[in-house]
Amino acid sequence: GLITPKADDPVIYTTESGLDIKWGNAIGDALGGGNEEGFSNLSSGNLKNLPYFTTKSGSTTYTWVIIGQNLSSYNDFSYQNLTYWQTNKSQSSTYFYFFDNIHETTTPAGAAIKNNNILNDYAARKTVGTSLLSSVTKNTTEIPSGCVLVLANDCVATGAYNITHGTYYGTGSGVSGYRYSSTYYGDETIAIVMEDYYQNKNFGLDKVYSNIQTINISTYSYYLNENNTANALKTFSTTVHLFPFGMNSSSSFYWANYLTANQVKCSTSQWVRGRVDTTDAYTGTGPYYLQNSTLNASGNYENAYVNSTTVGYRPAFCLKI
Repeated sequence: GLITPKADDPVIYTTESGLDIKWGNAIGDALGGGNEEGFSNLSSGNLKNLPYFTTKSGSTTYTWVIIGQNLSSYNDFSYQNLTYWQTNKSQSSTYFYFFDNIHETTTPAGAAIKNNNILNDYAARKTVGTSLLSSVTKNTTEIPSGCVLVLANDCVATGAYNITHGTYYGTGSGVSGYRYSSTYYGDETIAIVMEDYYQNKNFGLDKVYSNIQTINISTYSYYLNENNTANALKTFSTTVHLFPFGMNSSSSFYWANYLTANQVKCSTSQWVRGRVDTTDAYTGTGPYYLQNSTLNASGNYENAYVNSTTVGYRPAFCLKI
């Protein structure tokens, strides 16, 4: 996976819904570093530091890594000063309760917190929240405004790319059968499974369900027509919630726009959307099975038949924070 979460990873931001975004693979003394952001090393080199959050389903914890963002016009990282939160009680019942029932400065512990400026004007929290995300994640407008792009730290399941439907192409080429598509326009097996993950709130996604965005993605891939007479490159669009990476720069959410080959690799091969290599686009005399691209455990491309090969499902989604 991208990161290895640790029990003492610091929380760098908490959303309004109570989701804690943590800092993964931090180097050095995360809570007492020598710079103004409280971190001794913020290097964004290969796999060193990335923000993430976790969800839980049963006894299994799932890690979701933030790899992209579009926060240029988003203001929720800005915090009012401490006096504002103490005096404008109607603004937040949570802060109201804290300052009226928990916060005190008379006991030795309370005095120490006050005298050492531990509870301050949230300026450090604002700095950490904005700079950490912007320094290690790609800022792009293909992500909806006010959202981050989230990727499963590793594959969450395995399966075929497309066994749910095939287009009957008749005998135009002398052979009858079904074409199993390597496209991505909503009714391929992997597309249906990904949408089911969202609808069923699998992997603990109920924690972020209401903030997962509906987006339109495009996939650039070879398309074998019903008469088996043409291999044509086309762009296919569909509306999704969860989706795999695109394999080509002409597809939206192309993996290499966000991660290096060394970063994208995980424990098993993973499906990516589309195929642009014309070699062996179909095989045999029928039915014709198109291949699709995968990224193997080394981060390199491989081809696999869409209807018969079991490869990892690794969902991504756009989250409003």
